[in-house]
Amino acid sequence: MPKELPVVIQLDRAQSIQYHRSLNNAMKRTDYAGHEHKYGHPVALHKDDARELKEAAEAIHDIVVRGIEKSGGITEWMTNRAPVIGSYPLNNFRINGQLEDRLNQGFHMPVVYDVILSLFNGKPIWRTVEVQSGVGYSTEHIELLSAAGFEPSDTICYEGSSNPLNVLSELKNSLSGGDEIVVIDIDPLEENLPDEVGMAKILGSHESLPISIFDVEEDRQGYYAHPYVSDQKSGMPIKDESGLYIKDSSKKLRLEHVLSRMVQSSLNEVFARLPNLPNGKTLQKFLDDSNLDWIWHPTWQYIIDKSTMPLIWKVLAEEGSPYSHHFVPVFSAREYVTPGTYVKKPTTGESGVGQSIVRVGNYDNVMVEDGYTYQQQFIPYPLKVSLPDHLAGTFRIPRDIPLHLTTSLRWSDKTVPGTLEVRFMPPPYCRNELSGWFMSRFAPRWLNPSISREFTKTNQAKITSAIWQSPIVTNENHYEYPFGWCPVIIKR
Repeated sequence: MPKELPVVIQLDRAQSIQYHRSLNNAMKRTDYAGHEHKYGHPVALHKDDARELKEAAEAIHDIVVRGIEKSGGITEWMTNRAPVIGSYPLNNFRINGQLEDRLNQGFHMPVVYDVILSLFNGKPIWRTVEVQSGVGYSTEHIELLSAAGFEPSDTICYEGSSNPLNVLSELKNSLSGGDEIVVIDIDPLEENLPDEVGMAKILGSHESLPISIFDVEEDRQGYYAHPYVSDQKSGMPIKDESGLYIKDSSKKLRLEHVLSRMVQSSLNEVFARLPNLPNGKTLQKFLDDSNLDWIWHPTWQYIIDKSTMPLIWKVLAEEGSPYSHHFVPVFSAREYVTPGTYVKKPTTGESGVGQSIVRVGNYDNVMVEDGYTYQQQFIPYPLKVSLPDHLAGTFRIPRDIPLHLTTSLRWSDKTVPGTLEVRFMPPPYCRNELSGWFMSRFAPRWLNPSISREFTKTNQAKITSAIWQSPIVTNENHYEYPFGWCPVIIKR
């Protein structure tokens, strides 16, 4: 169980407005899913809970490293799980050897660890939602902390012996000899603009910007891209009158050290567009070129993913790990499922896409399909938060909250329940131990009139949608709702 319940730090109207204004000024992002981007109020996490989640991530890192060694290396480990471009798996032995060398040197993969505050035997408990080896939203989280009035380098903002901001800034010296590391994605100047720009500047220079995979060209000297023109004051890219980003055709940014932020859905889009692109062959060659220094390759995003969860669950249980209680039963492809209610998840799915509920009876004979996992469903703990008087009643108290909690937590029209997901986010290549920030997603329980017991998923689009579905929510008051993507501080 958590040492103590996390606390949503309540901001008054003036504080909320200032917080969101600071975010919009710093991050240049005000729109999401047709509405203003929803950031929640800060969350305070007890120091013992922060340490427990960090240590659980380290235990998982060790399990996976042992699994890689036992299987014969990353290439063998990635068989049937590597991302593909078209029908071709991106599972290059020489590229994978780059990461193996860094693991042997004592660097760590980033283990992004997601847990939800859940209900078990009437009490709160952490339950693991997902574990990933992808690069988290570190630099965007720095902006969240700063806007909320916290110094990101302060020890209350991270867990571990090393400041994760220093880990990021030292990557150039550790891995590329001080040369610029170029951040690349499918659309880095739109969807994840604040995070990708921040990452590019830390790994490059104050003038650096991320580039799109579609901008990669090749000449006799190797790969390059024409850099984007940026505003001297803000450092952000500039668009022309037609809305396209302006490139400086007189300069060539050489691509020698590359950090990719692409996932399978990104690669699917690349492949779909390849036949119509004059540089299509160059792009396919680029993604499988072991002569590049891949600081992070698309394949490595899937070393730890949904398909790894069943192994982690089993090993933690077999070893009697104190972190095994974070996990509920989870079954992989071609395993028979024990009776219960499960969330069926596609192993390559993102943001909850393609998930469904499956109920397995005592006499059912259910085997997990290829490409899926079955994770036993658990009930989120209803973390209470108060709303201002004029917003009271916006979200009704759900009927499925247990009676003892309804009584002990003293629910009222002003007090509403939310689902809290916490994510531990270490940057790539920590040494000795993982260090990282925490973020949380705090989602309201929106009761759809047609589905009386619907839980809102905690991805950002679902939170934003749930907030704006309420007829009481307006452009003038949505700042005061505590729900959204929240910065986390640690109560020392």
